[in-house]
Amino acid sequence: VTVANNHSMDCYQKGMDDTKATLDEYGVGYFGYSKSYIKEVKGIKFGFLGYAFPNAVSDDMKNAINELKKKTDFVIVYYHWGIERQYQANEDQRSLAKFTIDAGADAVIGANMVVGSHPHVLEGIETYKDSPIIYSLSNFCFGGNRNPSDKDSMIYQQTFHFTNKKITSMENKIIPCMISSVKYRNNYQPIIATGQDAERILKKVNTIQ
Repeated sequence: VTVANNHSMDCYQKGMDDTKATLDEYGVGYFGYSKSYIKEVKGIKFGFLGYAFPNAVSDDMKNAINELKKKTDFVIVYYHWGIERQYQANEDQRSLAKFTIDAGADAVIGANMVVGSHPHVLEGIETYKDSPIIYSLSNFCFGGNRNPSDKDSMIYQQTFHFTNKKITSMENKIIPCMISSVKYRNNYQPIIATGQDAERILKKVNTIQ
């Protein structure tokens, strides 16, 4: 999990330390800010970095990406970014994601791959230099609102194919979800969407630009 977000320090350093200690206690890997994380799966090492609201890819971030690439086979950068309840990624997000990939990341959830969160709603997906950018995963198990008007979410599932530790192809699957098992309130029980809800969520994700 990432610990880089706008609420990380709500309870100051003691809160952050307690969070990390609890994650350590339960064996949950974490990353964020100056801390990276490496997870090995079937002999392939994945590296994770996380940042909250950077204005640009700084020299420190570039160095962190490049140092992690030396130790791993694939780097994923996770950004906490964007504007709440805005469905389209803004130009700052788009340029930051592409600069991150240019800096050496493989995916952006924000390099090889980039992934994002914070807007509390789904945003679009883009591919840049064969690297996926997932601008916002929306909420999932979310206790900050008793009845949000938009309960749509998703699981973004990425499959990686490697040969001799070099990536040869990637496939993704979007699993449409809702953050509550009932529609009239938020019961904090996310479910996989079915029927018309699933069709609507998939269409939303695929049409957001």
